[in-house]
Amino acid sequence: MNLEISWVTIGKLALAGAFTYVVAPALLLFRDLFLFWCIRKFVLNDKLHILIKKRASDVWQLKNKLNHKMRVHHGANSTNYYINDEEVEESKFLALERARDFHIERSNQAATQIVWRSNLIGLLFRHYKQDPD
Repeated sequence: MNLEISWVTIGKLALAGAFTYVVAPALLLFRDLFLFWCIRKFVLNDKLHILIKKRASDVWQLKNKLNHKMRVHHGANSTNYYINDEEVEESKFLALERARDFHIERSNQAATQIVWRSNLIGLLFRHYKQDPD
């Protein structure tokens, strides 16, 4: 029994093997390198670092400098404002309230953007099968 294999068939097998074991992994490697470059360039950039620093600063301000017990007592003839059970002027009370509101709002906005970027990275990793799980 004589088995003849043409050179074309051998060439096709060699090309298929080269593509399977050399070209395809190289393309996947370049795709992954491009993915990581895009993440570093557009997601993990200076703007994110600034957001993280702002959020940390706001949380610190809220926990350390603006963490006061505030209350308002409405009397029959007047309204009294208290910070840490010490009566203060309305302007000081409102200034502290504005400062708290500002830091809470800015902290929430930064947290939203940080979480969005984190979710985007997770989505990209799952989509391109880079998730370690």
